[in-house]
Amino acid sequence: MTPTVTFRPVSLATRKGEESARLVFADERLVAILVPIGAEGNETKAEGWYLELGFGKCEADGLLFASLSAAETWVQTRLAGDSTKPVRPQPESPDRNVSNRSTGASLRILVVEDDPILAGVLAELLPELGHQVVGNVVSAPEAVAAAEEHRPDLILMDLLLANGTNGIDAAAEIGRLTGIRSLFMTAHGDVQTRARVEQVRAVELLAKPVSANSLKAALDRAAQQL
Repeated sequence: MTPTVTFRPVSLATRKGEESARLVFADERLVAILVPIGAEGNETKAEGWYLELGFGKCEADGLLFASLSAAETWVQTRLAGDSTKPVRPQPESPDRNVSNRSTGASLRILVVEDDPILAGVLAELLPELGHQVVGNVVSAPEAVAAAEEHRPDLILMDLLLANGTNGIDAAAEIGRLTGIRSLFMTAHGDVQTRARVEQVRAVELLAKPVSANSLKAALDRAAQQL
């Protein structure tokens, strides 16, 4: 039976203020997030609606649509075509599970992200890629405390955090205390930011928005370095 698809507006708090994204539900289950992307602060200079959360196999992740109507049409078509299959990969489906699973070692990951929607997406996506989320915090002091408590293999670190704190300071302190390294995610990929990230021995810096494909590849590379 074809699922009932609904698109619900949600306000995302960004550095530019409140922006209206869309949560995509299939029979009341969240299956995707469509995020508006502007040319400013975007390394590709592309504009439109970005598919933040994909559908089963990762071929959907990373799609950028010129308009919201085009994105909604694609989602409707994709869900209708897969109405007999799980929208997200399921453990009992070996073929779909293998296609999404990381080819590197399984990592214990601490997520430091103050956007609750993105943090929720990562909490769902990382286990699908074969990794374990040991904690999810929103500020630099919490990140340091959680790193000392959980001793993860890797920190998945946002650059700008809650209460005016930042991920670079957190990564530097975590590295000093524990030696644990960070993989950064940020919409600010300028030369100065990259230089500061390199100073704290970051594993890598991913430009937001981060697709499942690019995150999987980065975690595979991180597993080889750690």
